[in-house]
Order: sequence, then structure tokens, then C-alpha cells
Amino acid sequence: MLSSPFAGILSDDKNVRPHLILGGSIGRMVAYEVIYGGIILRSYWLMVGGTFFLGLGTSFFWVPLQTILSDATEYKYRSEAFGVYSQQIGMGVFFGATFGFFIFGWASGTGGGSALMYSPLLIYGVVNVYGGLRALKLAPMVPLLELPAEHTDSFTEHQEEDSNSFGDTLFWLSLIFLFAIVFLEQMIGSLVAPFLEVFLLKYISGDPMNIAIAYAPGAVLSFVLAPKMGKIADKINPRYWLASTSALGALTTWFLVNSTELWQFTMLFIVDSTVISSAGLVLSKIISDVSKTRRGSVFGTQGGVSNFGAIAGPVMGGILWELIGDRAPFLLSIGVEAFLAVVYLVSISYILTQLKGRTEEKRETPYVPPLLR
Repeated sequence: MLSSPFAGILSDDKNVRPHLILGGSIGRMVAYEVIYGGIILRSYWLMVGGTFFLGLGTSFFWVPLQTILSDATEYKYRSEAFGVYSQQIGMGVFFGATFGFFIFGWASGTGGGSALMYSPLLIYGVVNVYGGLRALKLAPMVPLLELPAEHTDSFTEHQEEDSNSFGDTLFWLSLIFLFAIVFLEQMIGSLVAPFLEVFLLKYISGDPMNIAIAYAPGAVLSFVLAPKMGKIADKINPRYWLASTSALGALTTWFLVNSTELWQFTMLFIVDSTVISSAGLVLSKIISDVSKTRRGSVFGTQGGVSNFGAIAGPVMGGILWELIGDRAPFLLSIGVEAFLAVVYLVSISYILTQLKGRTEEKRETPYVPPLLR
């Protein structure tokens, strides 16, 4: 949360971005080694410190990478590009977790001890640096999609206007409103996720392995189908796509907490994780077009706001769980999602107009394929 805005400001300089990614990669490697050392030495504060610096370095990796991706892709294809981006992240998480749990299980069964059981942490650190070195080599080769000369940049244009002008006020209010939506979207996800597993263990199955298996199809399909969902979203007005996904999210959450069988939960979670998560692709697309020259700052602000929502959600959910009951976090989530559905339907087009988002019709430059394709 704290490092994202700073990483965003630095990412405004396209020549600095590859070095930021490499620096973030090295920082994450060091953090993994510190966490590993804390586990081996049974030091709580080493583990806390390593985890803190892991989070601190993450922004310097993802924010410039998002900025590079936006600069290299045409607006009307950008949700699909972010879908490819999301797919690669999902594949990395899946294979990394599979490898890590395999080593952990094998070492546990053979009595290999903590040093071997947690050794994947060291490998994750090395892989991070490899990724950073690849970014340093490949990022300068990524084509920069230039806008037509007559196109002005909304962020810069509004900065140059008289700060007392009505148009300038509407621009900043729209930007603040957009980030408020980002906060609420992230808060909803983090509000439900940690308590849903506890809820399922309490009411449907007491076996954690069964719960994990129930999650698996939706988790895998969400990253496998992300590019396809992004491609579909690119063809639909953001107003209708975001309103539909929010309404569907509220409905799905209601049915999730009223499930009586694991197979019901599995089917609902597939819908929740594949269709509804695509709203994030569209929001990233919208945010990427607020400014061409300061995309890094915009993505950095998004990262800070999103992480704040990720902190606020579990805290608020825990308070509601303790004070009101175990269904309270889910009822709040349903209410917020229904509210956002109305906001998207009524207001998002006006917000985009005030932010001067570059729509498909305004772009005359040739299509540049998604960065990761």
C-alpha cells in the first residue's frame, strides 16, 4: 500500500521501468531468503520483517510491468491484454504452488527437516531475479504505441487548466470516484475470501481437503479463461459489463453462503472466479487510459488504493463476524456489489467522459498485439 504510489511515480519514466522491475525482483529474493532464515532459526521477527519487505518490493515489480503492458497495447484490445497478463500470473502461482507443496510433502515424509521442506522459498527468490533480468533485456524491445499527434492527454491537459475551473474540478472528482470504486471492489473480494472457507468448514464439510478440491476448478479456470473473458469484455460497453458482473457477483455470493452441497459451491465458484473477476480487467483498462504520460502514477495509485481495500476488508469482515454473526460479512458484500451495479449502470459513462477516456472510435493507430502473446 505504501510503496505502490512511489513505484508509480518512478514508473512514469519509461527508461526506468525495466530497472525498477529488476530492483523489485532482487528485493523479493532477499525477502524470501530472510523469511527462509526466520523459519529455520524459528525467529518470528525475521519472518515478519521478510514478509514486510516482500510486500514493499512487490510494487516495484508489478506497477512498471502494468505500465509497459498498457503502453504496448491498443485501448480496444487492452482488457484481453490484461487477461493474458492475469493468465500468466495464474499459471505461475499454480506451478509454483504445486512444486512447493510437492517438496514440502516429500521432505515431510522422508524426515528431511525444515531446511529442505521450505527450500522452495530460495528457488522462488532465484526465479524472481531471473524474471527481472528478462524484463531488463526485453522491455526496451517492447513497441511503444504512440497516440495521434492531435490527441491530447487528459491528465496533463487538466493539470494545465486553471485549478478553479469547473472542468478541472469534475475531472478530479471523477478520478477520486473511480478510485473509490477500485477500493470497494478490492474490499469486497478481501471481505468474503478469508471468511468463506471458515463458513464452508462450519456448515458444509469439516474436511479442509474437500474444501480445497471444491475451490480448484474455479481457481484454474479463472486464469485459463482470463484472456477469453477479456476479449469478450473488450467488445461490450464497460457500463453494461461492469454492472452485469457486479449484479451477478451479489447473486452468486448469496447462493454461495446458502449452498448445502460442495458441488453446488464448486459450480457457483466457477462463475464467481471466471466471469466476475473479469471486472478487474475492465477497470484496469479504464484506469490505464486516464493518462498516457503518467500511467505509472495512475497504476501506482490504483495499487495503493487496492491494497488499502485488501487491508480494510478482512478487518471489517472480522468485526462484523464477531459482533453480528457469521453471515454478516457476506451480507455486506452483497449490499456493496448491488450498490456498485447501480453506480456502474448510471455513472460510469459520465465518469469516463470527464476523464476523457480514449474510446475505440478515437484511436486511429494500428493494433499492437498484447505484450505477453
